[in-house]
Amino acid sequence: MFSPNNISIRQRLIFSNYLMIIVPIALIALMGFGLFTLLDATGNTRQNELALLLPKSGKRLYVEFSLEELIKQLHKRHLKESKLEKIGEDLKEQDVSLAVYKGDTLFYHTPNSDAAALKKVLKIPKDTKSLFLSWEKNEIKFYYCTPNGTCAYAYGNVPFMGPDETDEHGLYLMYFLEIFAFLAGTITIAIIIALGLFLSRRLSSQILKPLDDLKKAAGKIASGKLDFSLSTQRRDELGELCNAFEKMRLQLRKAQEEQQRYEQNRKELIAGISHDLSTPLTSVKGYASGIIDGIAATEEKRLHYINMIYKNACTMEKLVENLFLFSKLDLGKVEFKLQIIDICAYLKDYIEEYAPLYESNGLKITFLGTSARIKIDHFQFQRVIENICKNSARYKKGASGHLQIDVTKAGHFCRISCADDGCGVPESDLKKLFDSFYRTDKARSHTEKGSGLGLAIAKRIIEGLNGTIEAKKSDLGGLCIEICLPLEGEENEKNPDN
Repeated sequence: MFSPNNISIRQRLIFSNYLMIIVPIALIALMGFGLFTLLDATGNTRQNELALLLPKSGKRLYVEFSLEELIKQLHKRHLKESKLEKIGEDLKEQDVSLAVYKGDTLFYHTPNSDAAALKKVLKIPKDTKSLFLSWEKNEIKFYYCTPNGTCAYAYGNVPFMGPDETDEHGLYLMYFLEIFAFLAGTITIAIIIALGLFLSRRLSSQILKPLDDLKKAAGKIASGKLDFSLSTQRRDELGELCNAFEKMRLQLRKAQEEQQRYEQNRKELIAGISHDLSTPLTSVKGYASGIIDGIAATEEKRLHYINMIYKNACTMEKLVENLFLFSKLDLGKVEFKLQIIDICAYLKDYIEEYAPLYESNGLKITFLGTSARIKIDHFQFQRVIENICKNSARYKKGASGHLQIDVTKAGHFCRISCADDGCGVPESDLKKLFDSFYRTDKARSHTEKGSGLGLAIAKRIIEGLNGTIEAKKSDLGGLCIEICLPLEGEENEKNPDN
């Protein structure tokens, strides 16, 4: 559907320029047409109407114009009597008689005039070859002969107007035409000025206003204010510019929000590191002080203190190692060595190897699944499975717990579900599990239950493998961690649901 907003700025400018040119030309043409129509309506049609504007010499000019037209007609190969009749009538209005001969034959003469007497009155000098014109006082004598023998004779009285003699009809017409020309010129100038003002205001509203909006938006962005909208329904160049500016604003706002989130994560990370390192450091300091101060008086006590110092040092080493890995994953600086494997065979081998270790900690692991080929990094994916299994072992209910691992296919994805019957997590905190240093232990005093980086590291690894990970409430009553990874090779071709 046509809309002014669909017209480009270039088209509007071209249209405005054409309008500024066409309108004055059309008005001038209209004035000329009106002038000649008016003259024709008053019965004063002439070969040259401008003669009427010169009342003191108008008749002479008119006769001259008529004689010039007569000469043109005489030179034509086929002389038309109708043309001569028109010229004769015009001359007769000015009291001038005309006679035209072809050789010795009379071809035309003014009605009610004597052609023979006209030739005698002229008294053309013998040495005249082709043209004779005499205009003395009020008397005009004219003779012209063409090479082919066609000759014209004209005679009459055409009085000149003196200073006090005036053709009232012509004078009134001249005054009227002067007033008409003045008014028409004034109106034309007024219309051109009004049109220019209208177009300038129109273009200003359509071009300058959006530019002003862009200027204000740029000022807001420069001051860091990104909570505004610059949407537009225009479909021209300015509309595209506003839409591009709006996309830039949204990207800047997204970058700002991400920066704020990273800044908040950094603060939480520093706070978490400080808190989680303070406990083992305090313990190491206390045991070392006990050895120095002689509190560990016996060899057995000193050995116990030394073992506790080593244990806390290992805890800090593990924390620093996880922190370093998390930072590298967060910055995208971990290189994944990908290869396609059968995830069922991989998990069976892992459970078979580590099941005795987890069972010694009170966690029984069972596995169900069908064959599925996915692309993973062996070493990094093992970190994910270890973190999930260790969390289930730490947060089991009572002395024993159960972890069920299932592998299923969903479209072109492989779904790995790890559900336990442990303590679980409140539904409001499920999404926070993958935040760095998040633990259900709000006091964060039990460092033996982990650093709070395990699931955060698992999320970064799975996302690096082009997959997703989320926490849900388990059907067994505890927590369920669900991983989705894309199928590879033939497996993906057999599930073309994407």
